[in-house]
Amino acid sequence: MIHWKLAAAGKHVKGGLSDQNRFCILKTLLDRGVLPQSQIDTSIADTQHAGGRIVGSKNIGLVFLIVSVLLLTAIAHAEDESCAYCGMYRSKFQHSWVIIEHEDGLTDGLCSIHCAAISMALHPEKTFRKITVGDFDTKKQIDAEKAHWVIGGDLMGVMTARAKWAFETGEAADAFVKKHGGHRATFHEVIKAAFDDMYRDTLMIRKKRKLIDMRKEKTP
Repeated sequence: MIHWKLAAAGKHVKGGLSDQNRFCILKTLLDRGVLPQSQIDTSIADTQHAGGRIVGSKNIGLVFLIVSVLLLTAIAHAEDESCAYCGMYRSKFQHSWVIIEHEDGLTDGLCSIHCAAISMALHPEKTFRKITVGDFDTKKQIDAEKAHWVIGGDLMGVMTARAKWAFETGEAADAFVKKHGGHRATFHEVIKAAFDDMYRDTLMIRKKRKLIDMRKEKTP
């Protein structure tokens, strides 16, 4: 997708961007928050006024801008760690990210306790040296076994309908419960809850992904 957009962006540099390609570029800039809606509307109006093609330095500047945005996005995704099982990026789920450090020195980066439970179930022969998890508030990694956990509440969990959040302090966990509900739990209770929820959560995830695929198929 990125390669296609780069090609589209640079196709008409010497002359002028076609109407279709220019609108594609402007929409990408809007979606990524690079340009505000007002500037997008002005650029579209300029394009229509010029008969669908814009030439000169403004055109080249726009091409360089979109190419830079797409390249930076590609680099960021390449450097961002993704969950070993669902593929979700760590940058978006630092508040629930789990790292399992095995005795053999290998580590698994996982988006949530849900995916950590999958790893434990698939590799019962592996013993772990340490498990850390993202603090819900600060997003820094903390010892999962020493963390103060909360199960449930009114916030949607990561890969699960019944949320499971970790906090470095008991005060932070209590504050969360007071605001969002749920109940305090130990790490072992959280792991048990993750296994208990696995069947229901798996059905939920499959249903969501099926709906996403159906929407994609309907999109022209």
